[in-house]
Amino acid sequence: MLKYIKTMFTEILKTNEASIKKAAALIKAGETAAFPTETVYGLGANALSEAAVKKIFDAKGRPSDNPLIVHVSCLEDVYAVALDIPQSAKKLIGALGPAPLTYIVKKSDKIPAVVTAGLDTVAVRIPAHPAALALIRECGLPIAAPSANGSGRPSPTSAAHVFADLNGKIPLILDGGECGMGVESTVVDFTLAVPMILRPGGFSKEALEEILGDEVKLYKTALNGPAKSPGLKYGHYAPRCKIEVIPYSSETIQSLIAAYDYYLRKNIKSVIICAYTYVNDLGGREYVSLGKTAAEAARSLFKILRENEDRYDVLVCHTLPEEGVGRAFNDRLLRAAAVNKFC
Repeated sequence: MLKYIKTMFTEILKTNEASIKKAAALIKAGETAAFPTETVYGLGANALSEAAVKKIFDAKGRPSDNPLIVHVSCLEDVYAVALDIPQSAKKLIGALGPAPLTYIVKKSDKIPAVVTAGLDTVAVRIPAHPAALALIRECGLPIAAPSANGSGRPSPTSAAHVFADLNGKIPLILDGGECGMGVESTVVDFTLAVPMILRPGGFSKEALEEILGDEVKLYKTALNGPAKSPGLKYGHYAPRCKIEVIPYSSETIQSLIAAYDYYLRKNIKSVIICAYTYVNDLGGREYVSLGKTAAEAARSLFKILRENEDRYDVLVCHTLPEEGVGRAFNDRLLRAAAVNKFC
């Protein structure tokens, strides 16, 4: 049965002291507000209020067994929502402070089950964005916040993206410009003997291992039960058109051209989405550049998906080398492509 969502006026305000106070007042009153982070925009509500958190799920159309990330402003706040913080997590928080990194730890009883999908663990992070930190501090409470998009849509990296998906469903969007990172945080499970990356993101496996001085595992097993991290179940990040994924290899450029020409012969409108290094070899075929580095590609991916989903029937895009932020890019691209498989 579909749940009726009452339409409301959605206000967009440039991020400043006054707008942050207004957003904080809404969150403290049990409402939601969207805000920028260094990764993507988040849709926040009081993490200690079951009723408030349910408004996030209603606005997004998000399944209730998909847990949320709790955003706090400092290590002391992590202790308030966690039952226990392993030494490896403490070491990272001490070394990094605010960062695009989410810690899975045992949860405190203060966090309602709706936030964690009924699990005894909580995902918590300290965002590295001045507006996000100011909002958390102004609220004086932890903020539960998934990405501020409609469930299954590409994550929002601008206030305009949030408005496109959630206009009429939330009261306020804080506009902090485009997000600098463009992919969500890296989620690491610290309840295991060896920390495990559940979702690759803006902080690389290599950087984690360098700080910890030890191995960090990568999670690759499909889930059947509840997920400890968002982004592991259901369709995610999908544009309204098909994505054709070309694996990164020595034959990437030839494969991109072959796929594009196939769709051209079928009178199916397509475009090549590729790293700048391939642009001069495309022979005049339509393309959109991902930039010159993996970081640029990750930052632009969701924006490119949104800007081109109604212009083309197929987006032909290659993966990146499976290293650094390239892992996060590949994860998002493959999950997006798995949803709309056919034209």
